[in-house]
Amino acid sequence: MIRISIIYKHLLRGDLMSFALFEKVDSFRAFESEKEAIKRILRELKDEEILPYDIEDLTEYYTSKYELQLFDVEFDKPEQKIEKKIIQIPGRDMLTGGSKYYDVDGYKITFTIYYNGDSDLLIIRPSSFMGSRIIADYHQPPKGDMMGHFIFSIELREEDLQNKENPQDFIDREYNKLIKSFRSNINSLNTNIGQFNASLKSIIKPELVKRKNALNKHNDLMKKFKIPLEHRSEIQGTVRKIKLHKKRVIKPEKTTAVMEYSYEITQDDYKDILTIIKDSSFSMEKSARTFYKFSEEELRDVLLTNLNSHYKGLVDGESFSKIGKTDIRVYFEGKSAFIGECKIWHGEKEFTKAIEQLSSYAT
Repeated sequence: MIRISIIYKHLLRGDLMSFALFEKVDSFRAFESEKEAIKRILRELKDEEILPYDIEDLTEYYTSKYELQLFDVEFDKPEQKIEKKIIQIPGRDMLTGGSKYYDVDGYKITFTIYYNGDSDLLIIRPSSFMGSRIIADYHQPPKGDMMGHFIFSIELREEDLQNKENPQDFIDREYNKLIKSFRSNINSLNTNIGQFNASLKSIIKPELVKRKNALNKHNDLMKKFKIPLEHRSEIQGTVRKIKLHKKRVIKPEKTTAVMEYSYEITQDDYKDILTIIKDSSFSMEKSARTFYKFSEEELRDVLLTNLNSHYKGLVDGESFSKIGKTDIRVYFEGKSAFIGECKIWHGEKEFTKAIEQLSSYAT
């Protein structure tokens, strides 16, 4: 976020710290502030960042750019670590009758929970907040390709675990109680983020229309004064390679094209995509009981899901290119840089036919 990230950086004084969740700013104020910040950015765009582009393309571009990532938290797959230690439990002082803490043998159990998402948003109190204060022992925001994580902990007396027929079931129940409100509030925050994302187009498009209309009126006036406008020279036939990156937002094409490119992905990315598809296919073969009922399209969707986990926003399905349908493609600046056709094996003849079909509209 634009505005929230500023607040967040003032609050976070390094990674090695306990971290209070959901309590610095309410969701309505946070998201309204973000919307105003986006409007200011759009109003300050340069003329050349608006005039050459189609309004619908610009709207899609800035909507994608400012959409917020939903949180994906692996609540059901925590890393668990058990450490034997002396713990303190509350009790009563037999002499004074007051409260007192006693040292007893016990265990500290830590749970590391991994997540993807914008850590700046964790200071927001969701509109449907549940429970009391939530504090993680430690918080590491995501960095590059590395997921972020939280660490929570509980302390249990040794005798409490020894008296249980199944200590692990007992620990699992304690863990679920520990993260119940955390899970609920993450879900509520995701709802608020989804509502914000859904509102972006209705905020962005009017601002762009207003700017472009004003610029067009200005240009029309300049034409009446017979003031010549400069045009850029056209350059054609340039070929450049693109490298796939996660979370990349693709800028729209200018409606008055000044440069035409053809695109291709790097050999490393090409090999990586094929490896992901092969690994996914082997996994499905090993779980044949689950996947044997799936159609070509359903199996393709499984592959797309795995590809999108590596190259977000660039891989789509059921798209069209010239003649015929493309099952999987990498789409960049209005052109396909990678095309894959998904087919169930029905013999060499059908395989050759599929290759011919793909070649007919991919070349």
